[in-house]
Amino acid sequence: MVPRRSLLLAPAALLAPARPMLTLEQTDSRRLEACLALPSGAVFTCPARRARLVATLAMGAFAAPEPVSIVRFGADAGPIPQDVLAFVNAEGRLLALERATWQAADGTLDTRIAMLPDRRHITLSRVLAWRDTQWHHEAWTDYLRADHGRLVDAPQRPILEGTGQHRLIALRAAMQALLSPPPLGLTGEAMDLIRGK
Repeated sequence: MVPRRSLLLAPAALLAPARPMLTLEQTDSRRLEACLALPSGAVFTCPARRARLVATLAMGAFAAPEPVSIVRFGADAGPIPQDVLAFVNAEGRLLALERATWQAADGTLDTRIAMLPDRRHITLSRVLAWRDTQWHHEAWTDYLRADHGRLVDAPQRPILEGTGQHRLIALRAAMQALLSPPPLGLTGEAMDLIRGK
């Protein structure tokens, strides 16, 4: 005889996708949201604007990798368009929220991501153009390191003051503090911070 508890859990297990899947769904208030259904049965939701699943990385030990899904979506700051990257673990916890692109009259930012062969580090290759009295162009790489179920900033060298990287590091440090410990889902505080509110 099959235990009753197993019968109750069976439908949920059958509905969980074999790999992360992103769909758009309408909420009760008729707002459209992007929903990332994870194999564990957890669901991560974010704004639907320009939402897409970028990658799912198998991080950590080769014998028991921990999947990290990366979702990109629009989080415009008023009239300034920007996309962000949400790094989500298998339970739907938000490990990191990083600026992917940003475009304004006085600057642009573009970020490309990759996982290093050690499977413990993610690179964020940035290209920034910004203007004060003149235009400045910078390129650098930020790093996220897997650390006991979290993703933490892992700077490779001291960051020079007055650079665009230095201007971005304050946002990254505040976000890391806000997401420690990693919350279950995307919080309003994280969205306000990334939008500069």
